[in-house]
Amino acid sequence: LRLVKKECKEPIATKDTELVHSLTKLLNSHLTEFKDEDLAKGIGAGDVVKRIDGGFMYSLIWSVCCTTDDAGRQKCDEKVRELLAAEGCPKMSVNIPDKATIYDFSWDTTKCKWLGWLETVPAFQIDAKAKAQDILVPTIDTVRYGYILETQLRNDYPVLFCGDTGTGKSVMVKERLMKGMGDKFMSHFINFSANSKANQTQDIID
Repeated sequence: LRLVKKECKEPIATKDTELVHSLTKLLNSHLTEFKDEDLAKGIGAGDVVKRIDGGFMYSLIWSVCCTTDDAGRQKCDEKVRELLAAEGCPKMSVNIPDKATIYDFSWDTTKCKWLGWLETVPAFQIDAKAKAQDILVPTIDTVRYGYILETQLRNDYPVLFCGDTGTGKSVMVKERLMKGMGDKFMSHFINFSANSKANQTQDIID
């Protein structure tokens, strides 16, 4: 937290309590099997430690360490690795690979291992009948943010995506909600502009 607040630039300012709250929600989303007694009994002792360690590191990365810009993320990557390698630091049961940054890997709770983001999705193929405007080619950004969106919604946590205009936030969210969430979820989209008024929003909702 000290590094993010003192040495990094946040495009959108956050509070320390918000970041810690995000960390706990993400961690809770990755430990859901422990809430079911039958499922928990089927997890080996070694895997319990791995799931907690991996889930915590993933949650730390995508809460405390993700609100800064690219330069800040580089600092966070170096600092996290430095802390994990420091003398006296508790040894992690599953280390984050060194071949890229900490932001380039997803934690697979089933396999108890770190995977590259694009390894977590099937090979992409374009339907011959698909319209150009409906095609969303998976990138590391769409995959990882879509994953965060899905895991949070499936655990009943609200999600707000912030970022620059034209970076694909709306397209990615719509794609995930319409095609990746199953029948349990029903989507309703509301568009806003600079001229949108509170009363108009209330009328739409009503």
